[in-house]
Amino acid sequence: MNSLSHLLNKAAADFKINYHHQYNNAKLTHLSFADDLLIFIDGSLSSLQAIFQVLKEFENRSGLAVSMQKSSFFASGLTQAEIDTIQASTSMPIATLPVRYLSVPLNSSKPSLTNCEGMIQQIKARLSSWSAKLLSFAGRLLLIKTVIAWINTFWCSSFILPKSVIKRVNSLCGVFLWKGDIESHHSARVVWEDVVKEKKNGGLGIKDLLVWNKACILRLIWLLFFQAGLVRVTWFKSTVLDDNLSNFWTIKPSHKFSWLTNNIIKMRDTMFTWIQLKIGDGRSCRFWTGNWFPMGRVTDFMLQGRNTRLGIRKDATLASLCREGQWLIPQARSENQVAVLAFLMSISFTEEEDTYEWVIDGKS
Repeated sequence: MNSLSHLLNKAAADFKINYHHQYNNAKLTHLSFADDLLIFIDGSLSSLQAIFQVLKEFENRSGLAVSMQKSSFFASGLTQAEIDTIQASTSMPIATLPVRYLSVPLNSSKPSLTNCEGMIQQIKARLSSWSAKLLSFAGRLLLIKTVIAWINTFWCSSFILPKSVIKRVNSLCGVFLWKGDIESHHSARVVWEDVVKEKKNGGLGIKDLLVWNKACILRLIWLLFFQAGLVRVTWFKSTVLDDNLSNFWTIKPSHKFSWLTNNIIKMRDTMFTWIQLKIGDGRSCRFWTGNWFPMGRVTDFMLQGRNTRLGIRKDATLASLCREGQWLIPQARSENQVAVLAFLMSISFTEEEDTYEWVIDGKS
């Protein structure tokens, strides 16, 4: 598959394949999952013909041919005539979105209970198997904390689950835990909110699905700052943040973004104190919104809700505010402004770029 990836990327670099408009900045031509392949193009017939030339060349090299009977294409923004031309030239059927992969819906809108039916059926299958019915209470608890938790994590890492889905999963696990049969009447001995508490707090140590889902989505923000080589990170930075990671703290939700992207943006304040900026040359560190000041975001600490920026540009960086060792900051008129100015005086720029550090409880 590495050979095929190289051929596709080379064809795009040689302008034989035109990138999909959403992936032009990220230079993304395809995604590969095991023996499945998703290819993204602009929808033109010339790009499509170049794709088949690449696939034919790969077949000649490796002996592996694409199964056209198992392949399909998805189109958006094309006319019916263009779609008919693609079907006639490729013999591939057109499929409709959202498509599912490993039962997970690949959808840009808010997921519904129907979209998550695959997750619920997976859990039901595990809890209703003949072997699960023979488990003791301790065995049922272990099954929920391991196998069911793995299914939940797989889905939680993909998108934010609807509350109706979380309620349904909790109900199934509750009935199975106390009765051993998901078809039984639900009469829990302990409310689920107490069951999901840690053992030291009187619970059974089962993960709270709502909290765990939030943690998995927050991890996507962590990946954005500390795993630059990932495809999803490259796409997010180029398409959403215009290749400037500092924009994450100021960008606003938009109808142009997917539902998940907008919710990730809304959750950024939760991560702000954990992702601190280590000042290097100061060129990417935003004065107002960067997490470089120990007391938090300067725009909140220094202005305290006032509608003024003291003559300092909204997108000003630390480097742009320092000239020959002198800070171009207005005279301090409050104790908070004095604190900010005092911290600035302690900063020494280096030739290295600004970097981010993961900090919890004051430890990186």
